[in-house]
Amino acid sequence: MLREYAKDLISNLEQEISMLTLEDSNRLQQLEKAFHLAEKAVLSIRSYLDTYKFQSEEEEISFFKLINPLLLKEAFYYAELFAIESKKPLGSSKRVKSYYCKVIRRTNKLLQDHKDLFYYVKLEKTNLDRFYFLRSSENNLKQPAGELLYMDTKYVTLQSYNLGKIYAWIQVIEQIQEEILILDGQQGISTSVKQGLTWTAPKVQLIELIYALKASGVFNNGNADIKQIANALGCLFDKKLTDYYRTFQEIRGRKKSRTVFLDIMQERLVKWMEEGEGLN
Repeated sequence: MLREYAKDLISNLEQEISMLTLEDSNRLQQLEKAFHLAEKAVLSIRSYLDTYKFQSEEEEISFFKLINPLLLKEAFYYAELFAIESKKPLGSSKRVKSYYCKVIRRTNKLLQDHKDLFYYVKLEKTNLDRFYFLRSSENNLKQPAGELLYMDTKYVTLQSYNLGKIYAWIQVIEQIQEEILILDGQQGISTSVKQGLTWTAPKVQLIELIYALKASGVFNNGNADIKQIANALGCLFDKKLTDYYRTFQEIRGRKKSRTVFLDIMQERLVKWMEEGEGLN
Protein backbone atom coordinates (compact mmCIF):
# COMPACT_ATOMS: atom_id res chain seq x y z
CA MET A 1 0.00 0.00 0.00
CA LEU A 2 1.05 3.57 -0.72
CA ARG A 3 0.79 4.70 2.90
CA GLU A 4 3.14 1.98 4.14
CA TYR A 5 5.54 2.58 1.25
CA ALA A 6 5.72 6.29 2.08
CA LYS A 7 6.25 5.64 5.79
CA ASP A 8 9.10 3.26 4.97
CA LEU A 9 10.63 5.92 2.73
CA ILE A 10 10.48 8.48 5.54
CA SER A 11 11.94 6.05 8.08
CA ASN A 12 14.78 5.02 5.75
CA LEU A 13 15.46 8.65 4.91
CA GLU A 14 15.85 9.56 8.58
CA GLN A 15 18.30 6.70 9.08
CA GLU A 16 20.36 7.67 6.03
CA ILE A 17 20.49 11.31 7.11
CA SER A 18 21.49 10.35 10.65
CA MET A 19 24.58 8.69 9.15
CA LEU A 20 25.79 11.90 7.52
CA THR A 21 27.22 13.28 10.77
CA LEU A 22 29.50 10.26 10.87
CA GLU A 23 30.64 10.60 7.26
CA ASP A 24 31.24 14.33 6.85
CA SER A 25 32.24 17.16 9.17
CA ASN A 26 31.52 19.87 6.59
CA ARG A 27 28.14 21.38 7.48
CA LEU A 28 27.27 22.58 3.99
CA GLN A 29 28.18 19.22 2.48
CA GLN A 30 26.03 17.45 5.07
CA LEU A 31 23.04 19.63 4.23
CA GLU A 32 23.55 19.21 0.50
CA LYS A 33 23.71 15.43 0.83
CA ALA A 34 20.67 15.41 3.12
CA PHE A 35 18.69 17.41 0.57
CA HIS A 36 19.59 15.03 -2.25
CA LEU A 37 18.55 12.06 -0.11
CA ALA A 38 15.21 13.76 0.60
CA GLU A 39 14.82 14.66 -3.08
CA LYS A 40 15.43 11.02 -4.01
CA ALA A 41 12.67 9.95 -1.58
CA VAL A 42 10.24 12.48 -3.08
CA LEU A 43 11.00 11.20 -6.58
CA SER A 44 10.45 7.63 -5.37
CA ILE A 45 6.97 8.43 -4.09
CA ARG A 46 6.18 10.18 -7.37
CA SER A 47 7.24 7.12 -9.30
CA TYR A 48 4.98 5.02 -7.09
CA LEU A 49 2.07 7.38 -7.70
CA ASP A 50 2.48 6.97 -11.48
CA THR A 51 0.98 3.48 -11.27
CA TYR A 52 -1.05 3.71 -8.06
CA LYS A 53 -4.83 4.15 -8.07
CA PHE A 54 -6.44 5.43 -4.87
CA GLN A 55 -9.29 3.22 -3.73
CA SER A 56 -11.38 6.14 -2.47
CA GLU A 57 -11.40 9.90 -2.00
CA GLU A 58 -10.84 9.30 1.70
CA GLU A 59 -7.58 7.43 1.00
CA GLU A 60 -6.36 10.19 -1.31
CA ILE A 61 -7.21 12.90 1.24
CA SER A 62 -5.47 10.98 4.02
CA PHE A 63 -2.31 10.62 1.94
CA PHE A 64 -2.05 14.23 0.82
CA LYS A 65 -3.05 15.58 4.22
CA LEU A 66 -1.08 13.36 6.59
CA ILE A 67 1.72 11.58 4.73
CA ASN A 68 2.90 13.49 1.69
CA PRO A 69 3.60 16.76 3.58
CA LEU A 70 5.99 14.91 5.91
CA LEU A 71 8.05 13.71 2.97
CA LEU A 72 8.03 17.11 1.29
CA LYS A 73 9.01 18.68 4.60
CA GLU A 74 12.34 16.88 4.60
CA ALA A 75 13.34 18.25 1.19
CA PHE A 76 12.13 21.77 2.02
CA TYR A 77 13.85 21.73 5.42
CA TYR A 78 17.30 20.78 4.15
CA ALA A 79 17.04 23.10 1.16
CA GLU A 80 16.19 25.98 3.50
CA LEU A 81 18.95 25.13 5.96
CA PHE A 82 21.45 24.90 3.11
CA ALA A 83 20.44 28.38 1.93
CA ILE A 84 20.69 29.77 5.46
CA GLU A 85 24.08 28.20 6.12
CA SER A 86 25.52 29.29 2.76
CA LYS A 87 24.53 32.92 3.44
CA LYS A 88 25.68 32.96 7.07
CA PRO A 89 28.07 35.88 7.60
CA LEU A 90 31.64 35.45 8.74
CA GLY A 91 32.77 37.25 11.85
CA SER A 92 31.72 37.55 15.47
CA SER A 93 29.07 35.53 17.28
CA LYS A 94 27.09 38.75 17.64
CA ARG A 95 26.96 39.19 13.88
CA VAL A 96 25.94 35.58 13.30
CA LYS A 97 23.28 35.80 16.01
CA SER A 98 21.85 38.95 14.39
CA TYR A 99 21.64 37.06 11.09
CA TYR A 100 19.91 34.10 12.74
CA CYS A 101 17.38 36.42 14.40
CA LYS A 102 16.53 37.91 11.01
CA VAL A 103 16.05 34.39 9.62
CA ILE A 104 13.62 33.58 12.45
CA ARG A 105 11.64 36.79 11.92
CA ARG A 106 11.40 36.10 8.18
CA THR A 107 10.36 32.50 8.72
CA ASN A 108 7.79 33.46 11.33
CA LYS A 109 6.31 35.88 8.80
CA LEU A 110 5.92 33.00 6.33
CA LEU A 111 4.22 30.92 9.01
CA GLN A 112 1.89 33.78 9.82
CA ASP A 113 0.88 34.00 6.17
CA HIS A 114 -0.12 30.31 6.27
CA LYS A 115 -1.56 30.16 9.79
CA ASP A 116 -5.09 29.28 8.62
CA LEU A 117 -3.93 26.05 6.97
CA PHE A 118 -1.69 25.19 9.93
CA TYR A 119 -4.51 25.56 12.45
CA TYR A 120 -6.94 23.76 10.16
CA VAL A 121 -4.75 20.65 10.31
CA LYS A 122 -3.62 21.12 13.92
CA LEU A 123 -7.25 21.34 15.10
CA GLU A 124 -8.03 18.19 13.05
CA LYS A 125 -10.75 19.88 11.03
CA THR A 126 -12.13 18.02 8.02
CA ASN A 127 -14.76 20.28 6.43
CA LEU A 128 -12.38 21.52 3.70
CA ASP A 129 -10.52 18.25 3.12
CA ARG A 130 -12.02 17.60 -0.31
CA PHE A 131 -11.17 21.16 -1.34
CA TYR A 132 -7.62 21.06 0.06
CA PHE A 133 -6.39 17.52 -0.48
CA LEU A 134 -7.97 16.10 -3.63
CA ARG A 135 -5.93 16.60 -6.78
CA SER A 136 -9.12 17.16 -8.80
CA SER A 137 -10.10 20.13 -6.62
CA GLU A 138 -10.30 23.60 -8.17
CA ASN A 139 -8.16 24.77 -5.25
CA ASN A 140 -5.32 22.74 -6.70
CA LEU A 141 -4.83 25.16 -9.59
CA LYS A 142 -1.42 26.77 -9.79
CA GLN A 143 -1.09 30.19 -8.22
CA PRO A 144 0.94 33.06 -9.74
CA ALA A 145 4.04 32.39 -7.65
CA GLY A 146 7.46 31.60 -9.11
CA GLU A 147 8.24 28.59 -6.94
CA LEU A 148 4.87 26.99 -7.80
CA LEU A 149 5.27 27.47 -11.54
CA TYR A 150 6.55 23.94 -12.13
CA MET A 151 4.57 22.22 -9.38
CA ASP A 152 3.10 19.05 -10.85
CA THR A 153 -0.44 18.62 -9.55
CA LYS A 154 -0.29 14.95 -10.46
CA TYR A 155 1.88 14.36 -7.41
CA VAL A 156 0.79 16.99 -4.91
CA THR A 157 -2.08 19.30 -4.03
CA LEU A 158 -1.47 22.97 -3.41
CA GLN A 159 -2.25 22.70 0.30
CA SER A 160 -0.28 19.48 0.71
CA TYR A 161 2.68 21.35 -0.76
CA ASN A 162 2.08 24.32 1.54
CA LEU A 163 1.74 22.04 4.54
CA GLY A 164 5.14 20.53 3.80
CA LYS A 165 6.53 24.08 3.73
CA ILE A 166 4.89 24.91 7.05
CA TYR A 167 6.38 21.85 8.78
CA ALA A 168 9.80 22.70 7.33
CA TRP A 169 9.60 26.32 8.54
CA ILE A 170 8.69 25.19 12.05
CA GLN A 171 11.67 22.82 12.12
CA VAL A 172 13.96 25.52 10.71
CA ILE A 173 12.98 27.91 13.50
CA GLU A 174 13.62 25.24 16.13
CA GLN A 175 17.05 24.48 14.63
CA ILE A 176 18.06 28.14 14.41
CA GLN A 177 16.93 28.73 17.99
CA GLU A 178 19.25 25.89 19.02
CA GLU A 179 22.09 27.52 17.09
CA ILE A 180 21.48 30.80 18.91
CA LEU A 181 21.54 29.05 22.28
CA ILE A 182 24.86 27.47 21.37
CA LEU A 183 26.25 30.89 20.40
CA ASP A 184 25.10 32.15 23.80
CA GLY A 185 27.00 29.30 25.45
CA GLN A 186 23.88 27.52 26.65
CA GLN A 187 24.26 24.51 24.32
CA GLY A 188 20.53 24.16 23.92
CA ILE A 189 19.71 23.35 27.55
CA SER A 190 20.44 25.50 30.57
CA THR A 191 22.93 24.40 33.20
CA SER A 192 20.26 24.62 35.89
CA VAL A 193 18.15 22.05 34.05
CA LYS A 194 21.08 19.66 33.49
CA GLN A 195 22.51 20.05 36.99
CA GLY A 196 22.84 16.70 38.74
CA LEU A 197 21.63 14.67 35.74
CA THR A 198 24.28 12.51 34.08
CA TRP A 199 23.43 9.33 32.18
CA THR A 200 25.40 6.60 33.97
CA ALA A 201 23.85 3.58 32.27
CA PRO A 202 25.33 2.19 29.02
CA LYS A 203 24.91 4.48 26.01
CA VAL A 204 23.09 1.72 24.10
CA GLN A 205 20.24 1.95 26.61
CA LEU A 206 19.84 5.68 25.99
CA ILE A 207 19.74 5.04 22.24
CA GLU A 208 17.08 2.37 22.72
CA LEU A 209 15.04 4.93 24.68
CA ILE A 210 15.53 7.58 21.96
CA TYR A 211 14.17 5.30 19.24
CA ALA A 212 11.26 4.28 21.48
CA LEU A 213 10.35 7.96 21.92
CA LYS A 214 10.59 8.50 18.17
CA ALA A 215 8.40 5.49 17.43
CA SER A 216 5.85 6.71 19.99
CA GLY A 217 5.56 10.11 18.30
CA VAL A 218 5.71 12.06 21.56
CA PHE A 219 7.66 15.08 20.25
CA ASN A 220 6.30 17.74 17.86
CA ASN A 221 3.19 15.68 17.10
CA GLY A 222 5.42 12.88 15.84
CA ASN A 223 7.32 15.13 13.44
CA ALA A 224 10.62 15.33 15.35
CA ASP A 225 13.31 13.27 13.69
CA ILE A 226 15.85 10.97 15.32
CA LYS A 227 18.64 13.52 15.09
CA GLN A 228 16.61 16.16 16.96
CA ILE A 229 15.69 13.76 19.75
CA ALA A 230 19.21 12.35 20.03
CA ASN A 231 20.75 15.84 20.18
CA ALA A 232 18.30 17.01 22.83
CA LEU A 233 18.67 13.99 25.12
CA GLY A 234 22.40 13.78 24.53
CA CYS A 235 22.76 17.39 25.62
CA LEU A 236 20.45 16.90 28.59
CA PHE A 237 22.40 13.91 29.90
CA ASP A 238 25.89 15.01 28.84
CA LYS A 239 26.28 12.19 26.33
CA LYS A 240 27.70 12.78 22.86
CA LEU A 241 25.63 10.65 20.52
CA THR A 242 26.99 10.33 16.98
CA ASP A 243 26.70 6.60 16.36
CA TYR A 244 23.06 6.04 17.24
CA TYR A 245 22.09 4.62 13.84
CA ARG A 246 24.80 1.95 13.91
CA THR A 247 23.86 1.09 17.48
CA PHE A 248 20.20 0.86 16.50
CA GLN A 249 21.10 -1.67 13.80
CA GLU A 250 22.77 -3.76 16.50
CA ILE A 251 19.65 -3.46 18.65
CA ARG A 252 17.51 -4.61 15.72
CA GLY A 253 19.75 -7.65 15.30
CA ARG A 254 19.30 -8.95 18.85
CA LYS A 255 18.29 -12.62 18.90
CA LYS A 256 16.05 -12.63 21.97
CA SER A 257 14.36 -9.41 23.05
CA ARG A 258 15.14 -6.38 20.92
CA THR A 259 13.94 -4.05 23.68
CA VAL A 260 16.04 -5.23 26.62
CA PHE A 261 16.22 -1.85 28.33
CA LEU A 262 12.52 -1.06 27.89
CA ASP A 263 11.63 -4.51 29.22
CA ILE A 264 13.76 -3.93 32.30
CA MET A 265 12.23 -0.48 32.82
CA GLN A 266 8.71 -1.87 32.66
CA GLU A 267 9.54 -4.73 35.02
CA ARG A 268 11.17 -2.46 37.58
CA LEU A 269 8.45 0.18 37.39
CA VAL A 270 5.71 -2.40 37.98
CA LYS A 271 7.67 -3.84 40.92
CA TRP A 272 8.23 -0.34 42.30
CA MET A 273 4.48 0.37 42.10
CA GLU A 274 3.59 -2.93 43.77
CA GLU A 275 5.99 -2.23 46.63
CA GLY A 276 4.54 1.25 47.11
CA GLU A 277 7.88 2.95 46.58
CA GLY A 278 6.89 5.47 43.92
CA LEU A 279 5.90 8.16 46.38
CA ASN A 280 8.99 10.36 46.48
